[in-house]
Amino acid sequence: MEKWRRYRDGEMPVFSVIPEKQEAELLENEQLCDFGRLRCELKDDPHRPIYHFVRPDGSLNDPNGLCFWEGRWHLFYQALDPCIHWGHAVSDDMVYWRDLPYAIAPSIENHCFSGGTCVDTENHRVIAAYYGYTGYTGFNTDDGYRCGVVIATSSDPLLLNWTKVNDGNPVIPDRDAPCWTAPDAPPVKDQKPYQVFDSYIWKEDGVYYLLTGGYTPDPVTGRRFRQMHLFKCTDDGLTSWEFVKHFLEHDRFRDMGDDGACPYFVPIGDDKRALLHFSHRCVPKYLIGEYNKESHDFVPFSGGRFTSGYEVMVAPSAFPCPDNSIAVIFNMMEQLPHNGWNGIMTLPRRMALGGHWNDELCQTPFGDMSVLHKDHREMSCISLTEGKKLSLDGICGNAFEMKLSLKYENIPQTLEIEVLCSPDGEETTKITFFRHMGGMYAILPYSTDSVIMLDATRSSLDPRFTPLPPETSSVVMQEGDDLNIRIFVDKSIVEVFVNDRHCVNMRAYPTRTDSNGVALLARGTDGVVDKLDFWEMRSIYSCEE
Repeated sequence: MEKWRRYRDGEMPVFSVIPEKQEAELLENEQLCDFGRLRCELKDDPHRPIYHFVRPDGSLNDPNGLCFWEGRWHLFYQALDPCIHWGHAVSDDMVYWRDLPYAIAPSIENHCFSGGTCVDTENHRVIAAYYGYTGYTGFNTDDGYRCGVVIATSSDPLLLNWTKVNDGNPVIPDRDAPCWTAPDAPPVKDQKPYQVFDSYIWKEDGVYYLLTGGYTPDPVTGRRFRQMHLFKCTDDGLTSWEFVKHFLEHDRFRDMGDDGACPYFVPIGDDKRALLHFSHRCVPKYLIGEYNKESHDFVPFSGGRFTSGYEVMVAPSAFPCPDNSIAVIFNMMEQLPHNGWNGIMTLPRRMALGGHWNDELCQTPFGDMSVLHKDHREMSCISLTEGKKLSLDGICGNAFEMKLSLKYENIPQTLEIEVLCSPDGEETTKITFFRHMGGMYAILPYSTDSVIMLDATRSSLDPRFTPLPPETSSVVMQEGDDLNIRIFVDKSIVEVFVNDRHCVNMRAYPTRTDSNGVALLARGTDGVVDKLDFWEMRSIYSCEE
C-alpha cells in the first residue's frame, strides 16, 4: 500500500485500451484491492458519509476535472498522500461512485495540484490541465525551477492511462513568483504580468483556451484582488501557448484579498457564461455574464458566494451539459479530526439560470437520488401550533432524505426543522425558514425575499468540535409560491435545497447514538406541512450494504 501512495509517473500501471480487458485488469489491481479493504475498515466511523463521495482512506481535497466521457461521469480529486496525485472515481448516474486507480501521478513535479479537463471530441481524447508544483516551501530545485501548468491526455474507455505532453514539463511555466502568497502580501518585484496555478482548459472554434487562477495588486492599496489569466493554443500538440489577456478587467464584484483559484468558465443558459472559482479567503464564488469571443471580454452582470460564511465549502469542479446547465461538485472541510480519513464531496448539483428575469443561479441535486431510497414513511396535513415543538414519531435517522411541502397559505412566519436531535435537545442541527414579512418591499408584487438558515453550532458535544456560524441564503419567492424543502442528511453532512433554486449545507457531528430525531416548530403564526416524505438511504459502497 505504501508503494502506491508514493507512485511516480513512471511507476503507474499501464492498462489495456479494450473495455473488457480493462475490467479484468482492474480486478487484479493492487491499489483497488487496498481501496476495497480500507473502505470496509472505515465503514463503522459514525461520521463517515455513506452516500456522499469520500475517498477510500486518507485526506481528500479539491475535486478536479469533472467530465462526461463515453457514457460515464468521471470525478478526479486531490489525493493528499506524501505526493499529491489525482485520485479517480467513475459513475453512470452521479449517485453511485466506483473507485478507480490513481489517474495522474507526479513526474518532474512533486505534486499534481488542481485543474480541469476538456473533452476534445475532434481528437477523441480528454485533456487535463493542472498545476504542477515542486514543493510547499520552495521552488528552486537542483534541476531548475519546475513550476507551472502541466497537460496530460487520455483516450481509453475508463481514462486509466494518461500521457503528459512536453515530457511532463510545464507548457506554461511560472518562473518568476510563487503560485500563492498571503492575501495581503505586496507584489513580487519584476513579476510577470500573470501568475499560473489551478487551470481550466476548453476548446472553442478549433482553438484551445486555458484559464488560470491568479490575482493582481490594487494600484492604490497594494492589496490583491482576483484576476484570472487567459492563454490560447492552436497546436493539437498542446505545447505552444500564448498569453492573451487579463481575463477579469471588468470585475465590479471583486473583493480585496481575493484570488481566482480553481476557475471553471462554462456556458450557462442560452448565451451566457458562468465563472466558478474559489477564493483562498475560503469562499467559493461565481460570476455570470456576457462573453465576447472575438475580444475575449467577459463582463459579469451578477455574482455571489456559494456560502455565506467561510471554511464551509471549498473548490468547485464543473462540466457543461447539453441542455445549457452545469454539473458541479464541491469538497467540504472538516471541523472535527477523524481517524484515517478527512474531507468529503457534496452531492453533485445541476446549476441553471432561472428566476423572474431568467438570470438567477438555481441549484438542484444532479442525480436521481430516489435510487437510494428505502423504508419510505409519509405524513400528511401536519398541523403546527405556534410555539409548540412537534417531535415526529417514527421519523428518525442519520442517513436520509426528507421532503416537506407547504402550500403558500400554510407557510408559518417561521418554520424550524430540527434533524440529528437528541430527545432532550442537547444535540441538534436546526434548519429555519424565515418567511418575508413585507415591509418596504411589499410594493413589489412579483417576489419577496425570505431566508433559509442552517445552524450546526449545537450539533456536537465533542470538545474538539469547532462550530462555524450558521449558513444563510436568501430565498426569492414569487407571490403565491408554495414552499418545498429537500433535506439530505448523511452522518456528518446536511444539505438543504429550497424550491429547486437555493442551497445551504454544513457539517454536523453528533456524538450521541440517540441524536437522530426530527422535530418541527412554527413561530409567529400557525402552519401546516401539507406533505412530508422520509426515506432512509442506501450506501453507495458495496462493502456497506
